[in-house]
Amino acid sequence: MTDHKKSVMAALLRHHAKDAKELDKLNNPSKRKKNQKPEKELQSNLISYMKGLGWQVEVYNSQATMTSYGVWKNQTMKAGTPDIMGLLPNGVAIACEVKAPGKLKTFNNPKNQRQIDFIKNCIKMNGFAVVVDSVERLKEIFDIWTTLQDPDAKKEYLTRMLP
Repeated sequence: MTDHKKSVMAALLRHHAKDAKELDKLNNPSKRKKNQKPEKELQSNLISYMKGLGWQVEVYNSQATMTSYGVWKNQTMKAGTPDIMGLLPNGVAIACEVKAPGKLKTFNNPKNQRQIDFIKNCIKMNGFAVVVDSVERLKEIFDIWTTLQDPDAKKEYLTRMLP
């Protein structure tokens, strides 16, 4: 058998082995990871809730890739951009950073300083900026925020609600 044929056979065997592993995962649910992306699932639920209230919102994904010389490079959004941004029906800006359920405290990680700064600046400019780990938390914060009349009281409340 020639080297080329051996190479092709080896590639086919690797491919079939990979397919067999994937098939095994599908047929054996206990081997599947549960809730691999809880943040993405929550984002979807938040978007549904927000759009149901008439908010104009979009999800912004910031993905980084490793360059050939070992440096992380951001591919889509500037670092610090929140996961969801948009406008309330009255024109107020929205910035919503989504954390996996039970992981609100990760917002205060020093590596998230740009996110922290963005959210705080949005609040200072009279925007509705929050960090949430559930639809219920967003609803609770928004319901109280809408009852406040004084712009300074709204800013103080949103700042207090940051993790």
